[in-house]
Amino acid sequence: MGKSVNNSVIDAALTEIATCTRLDATSDAETPTDLTNTLANVTLIAGDGNGDYTIADGSTSGRKITSTQKADATITGTGTAKHVVLSVGGTIKLTTTCTDQVLTSGGKVTFPPFSDEISDPT
Repeated sequence: MGKSVNNSVIDAALTEIATCTRLDATSDAETPTDLTNTLANVTLIAGDGNGDYTIADGSTSGRKITSTQKADATITGTGTAKHVVLSVGGTIKLTTTCTDQVLTSGGKVTFPPFSDEISDPT
């Protein structure tokens, strides 16, 4: 018997991620548990298709959420960005790694668009 998950189930998880209103770059070496090591952040508009998120078919299977690019974010700390974090009200909903980038307080950084995919079961 094959395995399947209805897209509405996967979309429910991605819709929860799309409630996030803050995007941070952090210098945490390990997976961040809070936002104390934030080097730069921007405000996001929550909701699928309502501003900064799009939920669609995955690139390989399943479904994915994609955030829009955010240019010219003010850098508020100095250090090497290692993670990108999506959160709402201080609760982290998604963390991903990023290419290490040295950020210097007072400068600007662009957060490129990125996707997170939930694959169909195999």
